Amino acid sequence: MVFGGIGHNKKVGSNSVTRRKGLSMRYNNKNMKQSQNPRRSSRKSGPMPLNKRIMEVLRRNRKEPVRLKDLAVFAKVQPRERKEFDQLIAQYKAKGKKLILNLLKDKYNIEEKDFESAELEIVPAGNARDLGLDRSLILAYGQDDRSCAFASFKAMLEVENVNKTTCCICVDKEEIGSVGATGMASHVFENAVAEIIAKLLPYSDLTLRRCLANSNMLSSDVNAAFDPMNPGLYDKDNASFLGGGIVFNKYTGSRGKSGASDANPEFIAKLRKINDDANVSYQMAELGKVDQGGGGTIAYLAAKYGMNVIDAGVAVLSMHAPWEIVSKEDMYQAYSCYKAFLQAN
Repeated sequence: MVFGGIGHNKKVGSNSVTRRKGLSMRYNNKNMKQSQNPRRSSRKSGPMPLNKRIMEVLRRNRKEPVRLKDLAVFAKVQPRERKEFDQLIAQYKAKGKKLILNLLKDKYNIEEKDFESAELEIVPAGNARDLGLDRSLILAYGQDDRSCAFASFKAMLEVENVNKTTCCICVDKEEIGSVGATGMASHVFENAVAEIIAKLLPYSDLTLRRCLANSNMLSSDVNAAFDPMNPGLYDKDNASFLGGGIVFNKYTGSRGKSGASDANPEFIAKLRKINDDANVSYQMAELGKVDQGGGGTIAYLAAKYGMNVIDAGVAVLSMHAPWEIVSKEDMYQAYSCYKAFLQAN
């Protein structure tokens, strides 16, 4: 088995070593005749083995940046080795498949046919844990957006004697456009409110529209925290920071405000007063530098009903990475903000 298409020429002393299509030959620059290496004269000539080819690439790159074209290559099998190679791969596949299916059957009672209707998710195996010398941070996967969902739901359960109906709606598929029957782009929330109205009043579409338009909403979604390892991707004057409190995004979007939901200033002023009265720490921020960062949430989908809505969530470092980081203080401030918001008149 040899590599195909990793051509490389390199000068070594007075000789030139040419490596093309898995071949290794040594020439003398003076007479260009093939020279014999006494240490290799007894070896069988032919293409360089796969493991030696890999080592050659690694040796060549040990003092240079790793080049993708050197690493992202395909192995080419000589025709005489193809049959044996295919049989070997088939044996390993069959053996591995059998072991995995037996494990799934014994542990989860899952058959092979069940994969046709399964929805599987592969997540890091580790538990959430404290981070930092003072343990003020939380390291865990999926904190976008489980952190805000937890704080929102906890706040809703603990509020009492509210003047208006409160709710916490958790929807999925936000990262792919809030599509599907359980995404915010569906009518699931609208239908739920319609069912409540039908139980309390003679139902009419106008009543539903007025109810939604007179609602206020915090879109509980995270914001990208300033990363000191990549400062060029952030506008430091408009970035959110770990430990700075809950983050309000007046507008989201990319390339400025493209595809954004833009909260009106009167609603933001009311939120400022609510948080100031409740002694809640908050910060105003954007989603990264213009033309560098950006993104969107479900806020624009709620705004289409005419309700007041703004993005409000915790700052997250290493967003969308297998392990994300949030501040415990920010989590508490988010919970306090949501609770004060639901209790406000």
